[in-house]
Amino acid sequence: MFHLLELNIAEHRLVMEVPSDTLYTWAARTFCAVPATSYTFASPIDLILSANVGYGQSFDGRPAQISCTAAFIQYWRSDFLIVVSRDYSEATIEAYDLLALNQALLTLYSALITYREWGLLVRATCWIEDGRVLMSADTSSPRPFMTNEKPFAHTLLSDEAALIKVSGDHLRAFNSPFRSGSLRNPLEIHLNGELDECLLNRPTLHSRRIRLSETEAVSRLRYLLAFQALDPHESAKTAAMCRSAVRAVPFYELQAPVPDAFLSQAHEHVYAEMV
Repeated sequence: MFHLLELNIAEHRLVMEVPSDTLYTWAARTFCAVPATSYTFASPIDLILSANVGYGQSFDGRPAQISCTAAFIQYWRSDFLIVVSRDYSEATIEAYDLLALNQALLTLYSALITYREWGLLVRATCWIEDGRVLMSADTSSPRPFMTNEKPFAHTLLSDEAALIKVSGDHLRAFNSPFRSGSLRNPLEIHLNGELDECLLNRPTLHSRRIRLSETEAVSRLRYLLAFQALDPHESAKTAAMCRSAVRAVPFYELQAPVPDAFLSQAHEHVYAEMV
């Protein structure tokens, strides 16, 4: 049985067609998707896509392949295939399983916001603490830096892939559905806040907080991007948004011996040094 669903991610509205109850249940649980109605199509839709599983094989580690024509972009690897129109208005996804489908959706959404120069999808943890929005990441590893428990005592916006809108001199973090250790609260899908600062963790023997130069911050932020653009010609947009991001908010390298020391040092400026 085919289902038509509405997905809300940050400021974007997606309509997704899935061919089974299993995929419907997965989308409702993972993305807080709801059945599409006549009201869904009464407002602008950013992307219409169809998705299915049963394609290919499990990920074999080989790099993705990209093919571009005048009308479409194809992005494929062993566990999923994405075919998307050049204006990112419609797409199809064929995935090996639900894990691959989630990865494909993350890849496609990252490409959409890059194409529109809306913002960045960053491998990072993001949360709201005492009215402030903070982002932390580990630039020495492809995985986001996670503290043991304290961020989860506050309002969590992302635990794996942070959605950051880049708008002039402001960065705004949105509630991300792309998660690994938690599920998005359906009542908080539109939750967002202006980002105060970005904290890039590096384990060391001593605790220290260092303000990063613009050049260093851009380099590290580009390393943390979840995916590069599907179309190689879009990479200039990514670079420009990274530069705007590091000019909008301060980026710090937070050196700490253990994860528990992270938050206790996060807002102490006693050890701050300018690079």
